[in-house]
Amino acid sequence: TSVNTSVKAFKTVDFNGIQTAFAGILMGRVPQNTTLYGCSAAKTAQLSHNGEVLGILAEINEGHIENCESYGISMGERSGVGGIVGLNEADDGKEAGTITGCTLNGELTAKAFAGGIAVINRGSIFGCDVSGFVTAKGDIVGGIAAMNDGVIGAFDDDGSEVLCEIEADISGGNNVGGAVGINKGAVSGCEISSKGLLESRRSISGLNNVGGFIGLQKDCTGVVVHALSLPSYADVSG
Repeated sequence: TSVNTSVKAFKTVDFNGIQTAFAGILMGRVPQNTTLYGCSAAKTAQLSHNGEVLGILAEINEGHIENCESYGISMGERSGVGGIVGLNEADDGKEAGTITGCTLNGELTAKAFAGGIAVINRGSIFGCDVSGFVTAKGDIVGGIAAMNDGVIGAFDDDGSEVLCEIEADISGGNNVGGAVGINKGAVSGCEISSKGLLESRRSISGLNNVGGFIGLQKDCTGVVVHALSLPSYADVSG
């Protein structure tokens, strides 16, 4: 199902410390015990609101988003833009929001604070692909998530291997990573890819704290970072 619509929302409320408008092309908020499956937002769909984080398909995910796709969005004058969701949430004592097998296929631009799949990940992201460009003039940019305080993993809940593939150019100011701009969680099973075409190089670029996978690593106690593949045709500069 592909949705083509225009969504605007201006009133915001506090949601776990983040001002949110609960607005998205498909759903404003995906609640627990709810699955958004096999959906996409049309290239011509439009979205604007005054919340702190904007996600093309949904602003907040507390449930499950599977096999969904977005085609990017140009929001050069606003910060906090995610290709699938704004915030992938995990509340204490509750099941974490999960995003599995989703794709950003296009160009995502923001003023700052941009993630190819999510702006902020506190839940789990498995087997998601980013193809195209994730760019911002300002700080904190990641191919999968701008900030990760959850799990970006190689294995889903069933134990199946589901790599995150990043076939995109990532650029911004400070704290720029091929997978995550600022990481405080677990990152594994990510691959910078060019579909084997050596002439099609990948670029991760910024000013300070620039990494092939992680721009800035914080709070290292208990953090897991492994099984990452950076090929020779990926250029990292900062």
